Amino acid sequence: MLSFSRHVAIASRQSRLLSTTRVAGAEKTLGESLKDSVTGVAEKLKNTGSIGSKFEKGGDVAEVGEKVGGPFSSDGAVGKQFSAEKDGIVGGTGQKVAESAEKTAKTAGEPKTEPKRF
Repeated sequence: MLSFSRHVAIASRQSRLLSTTRVAGAEKTLGESLKDSVTGVAEKLKNTGSIGSKFEKGGDVAEVGEKVGGPFSSDGAVGKQFSAEKDGIVGGTGQKVAESAEKTAKTAGEPKTEPKRF
């Protein structure tokens, strides 16, 4: 069985390979394709994206709650939890995850700068 540090070393090496390996005939490296995919998914999950917008007021999922009413309406105890704009548990978490994934994808592969020593 491999130790944890050995797993980390292997994962790090594989990550470097992904960021520099090109598939024959491809214009992008595997790392670049992965970054684009993560960014695309993150955009869809945001409250303005094709998935996240369905949970905001006026979206398909939110409208079901409006029709049911009571606690399921957009201002109700359950319904407001799905809104990123109202920092709901579900909507707010989805928004934060999407933003974090997008930020990570944008900075992945960039060289880490060492602090200057004087």
